Amino acid sequence: SVVVGGYGNDDITINGANNVILGDNGEINYSSNETTDTTWNNQDGLESYISKVKTIENGIGDVDNIEITGSENIVMGGDKGDFINIGESGVENSGKNNVVLGDGGEYEVNNDKTSVKVTTDDDSIGGADEINVYGGGNIVMGGAQGDEITIGESASSSSNENVVLGDAGRYELKKNESLEIQTKNDSIGGVD
Repeated sequence: SVVVGGYGNDDITINGANNVILGDNGEINYSSNETTDTTWNNQDGLESYISKVKTIENGIGDVDNIEITGSENIVMGGDKGDFINIGESGVENSGKNNVVLGDGGEYEVNNDKTSVKVTTDDDSIGGADEINVYGGGNIVMGGAQGDEITIGESASSSSNENVVLGDAGRYELKKNESLEIQTKNDSIGGVD
């Protein structure tokens, strides 16, 4: 599923995996490595993938409640303090391999996921978010203000291999070449 909440308080609940959820405003770009003749209303046979997800108008939005039961999601809360819950408490590794930004940002990937870039945007805009993810292999960035971030069950080894930044940051992977993880705008943020 692809869901864009837009302005206002949104309650978004999704049962299942492989979702793109934007609590407030944003855009989702699809790309293809094929050269097939299509029209805007007929894309039969065209294999495409999500290549970019980006929030826009980051100062416009409200408090959102986003709950997803599955894995492999891209979630960006947008403006204000949002509640984001991925997976199910007590169900081991039910929310794994997600990209979660509490506020604004951008996610870029190529078709085979050998190049992945995740970054926060407009780092002073956002709210105090509560983010719960029940699994491992996640990239989580809280964004502006003081966020509460919980990854996995406290006694579960399946919550390994996460990248968690409390405030603003950047993650860039070039498979078999390099991995860069860094904070941004260190004077902006809160007590996480």
